[in-house]
Amino acid sequence: MGKEACGSKAVLADELDRITREVIGCDCTEENIDKFIDFVEVFPNNRLVYHMRNDEVICRSWKDLDRKTCWTPEMKEKARQKRLEYMEKEAKANGES
Repeated sequence: MGKEACGSKAVLADELDRITREVIGCDCTEENIDKFIDFVEVFPNNRLVYHMRNDEVICRSWKDLDRKTCWTPEMKEKARQKRLEYMEKEAKANGES
């Protein structure tokens, strides 16, 4: 199962909001989404299909973002701290101080 069974990727929330705002032409409030969109399908090759309440079907694609672009400063700092802890443990295990 997993990736072998489904080639679709997760859409980042910011990217989904950006595309949805473009499709409905206004802010992505729950009320606006319910008013205009019936449902959205996510397909392989980064394809979104919006099924609108007025029976219109709108297709859009999203761009993959580099992993480094997705990292917040907090995430970067946490990763840095974990790396430092790992390096300290390795140094102690190898008899270094």
